[in-house]
Amino acid sequence: MFKAGEYDHIFDVELGDGIMRKLPFNNGANYLEAADKFCSREHLSRVNVEQIVQFLRTNAKPFKTRDFDGTEALKAEKLQTQKQMPKTIPHRIHLFFDAQNIAGPKKKVLEFNEELKKITDMVQFEMLCKVLGDTTTF
Repeated sequence: MFKAGEYDHIFDVELGDGIMRKLPFNNGANYLEAADKFCSREHLSRVNVEQIVQFLRTNAKPFKTRDFDGTEALKAEKLQTQKQMPKTIPHRIHLFFDAQNIAGPKKKVLEFNEELKKITDMVQFEMLCKVLGDTTTF
């Protein structure tokens, strides 16, 4: 028996004995897997798999046309939620320092800036260094 439910196609297959058998198939599904399951269920030789695959390729669409189980909708919803979430790195331990020595890093940034000329607003940079170096603000 095949799994009951909705399918894009339920093909009638006649094997020469006058009995019609059902071949369920959803567009976009794996042709080989469907043919293999059909042969297994109907106790047919695997020699027939290629012929069934060709039949499915001819009569079914190679892409999904419906979302039966809701998985595509769930994937889309999850992706949308991930896009809306802010990108942050969580941390659990806060480190506090009595004083910060920013003279060394400030000197190095100024050296790099001499070569690259990327910092155009030195007033903002000086203010940042002052805030970082001032322990009374924290």
